[in-house]
Amino acid sequence: MLLQRSVLEILCEQLEHTPVDLQKLNKRFLQENEWYPAELGNATGKAGELHVVMAVEKIREENHSLRILSLNDKVSRGFYYFIPGSTTGYNIAVKNVRNDRDVDEVDLVVIQRDLPIIIETHLSRYRTGQSGMGVFDILDSDNVKRKKEHIARLLNSWPEIIFVIPKEYEEKVNLDGCRLHTFIRGGGHIVFFPYTRQEWKKTIEEFAHQQLRSKEEKTRQRVDTNCHYQCNPALSSSSLP
Repeated sequence: MLLQRSVLEILCEQLEHTPVDLQKLNKRFLQENEWYPAELGNATGKAGELHVVMAVEKIREENHSLRILSLNDKVSRGFYYFIPGSTTGYNIAVKNVRNDRDVDEVDLVVIQRDLPIIIETHLSRYRTGQSGMGVFDILDSDNVKRKKEHIARLLNSWPEIIFVIPKEYEEKVNLDGCRLHTFIRGGGHIVFFPYTRQEWKKTIEEFAHQQLRSKEEKTRQRVDTNCHYQCNPALSSSSLP
């Protein structure tokens, strides 16, 4: 356990001290996603998960024994099967074999010295069924146990788990009776994201609107160019120098 604890503590420290590179994050996001105004809330969470993935990839450049679990195909285990998710390229969707329904999703799994480590990033509330899941909900012991059981079933090895949550929760660490305090006192591992939830939301929305404005401008330029040629038949592309 001492070895496992040190591995986790080192990884938590490395994650917490990896700065967000907004330019690289935006470029990577646009390679895998599109900015849509109606999905900005969802984009906030996706961008946060992607930063953590990029941070792990950077850590792996120095720590060659660190591996990132990546599913290339469907893997069946009893009543469940696991398939690659669609958010970051590393997230794993868990489904029920009998009815193909979504059961759960795991953001990221890394393996260090044969120890599987789940890394869950939770920067905004998300909906599951009719209820919203907040930070304290994901730290619930039943939720933590369920996430671990899925990966234990997949890898045949009991994992540890790290939660990445917004910076403002740091002030609640020492509040007696608070679920975050209880989780940490019980040996749980937390990494505080470099931004508060509101700061991150504002930052991502600014990037999104900037990208949308750029796309609108390019579309307008194409329309203007087409109109120019249509209104001036003599200016065909073949007649231009």
